[in-house]
Amino acid sequence: MARADRSALMPATDDGPPVTEAARRAVAAVWRIESARVVGALARWTGDFALAEDVAQEALAEALVRWSRDGAPAEPVGWLLTTARRRAVDAFRRRSALDSRYALLAGPLAEGEAHAGAAPGGGRPTTCRGTRTGSTTTCWRWCSPPATRCSRPRPGWR
Repeated sequence: MARADRSALMPATDDGPPVTEAARRAVAAVWRIESARVVGALARWTGDFALAEDVAQEALAEALVRWSRDGAPAEPVGWLLTTARRRAVDAFRRRSALDSRYALLAGPLAEGEAHAGAAPGGGRPTTCRGTRTGSTTTCWRWCSPPATRCSRPRPGWR
């Protein structure tokens, strides 16, 4: 880190909380010097460059809030990396939870069995044999494939 930028990282000299402008200068100084290293380390750690950029920006926004309240940490780059990694772990957990919810919803379906807006059976409408109301049955089966047993007429029904 350049010597000119180190003064921006020092907390305010008075005993009060550091001012917001000092925190903003500190965050800007760290980001200007270490942004490539931070994003590169996060990209290696996550394996996803877009996610690395996103969590680095989230950590930067968090630094603006925290550092104006608590002052700049002793190791600002380490603080940014730790915060960004925690955000990445949260993103991985959210993605995993979403995938498990999708798997629960699609549990009874086989791979590629149903598509949004597609008719069952590869898009062809199907009818029941021996029905006089074929159009009604076709419409019912098109809209509600699990209820097809209910849509079939009972024997002896007229």
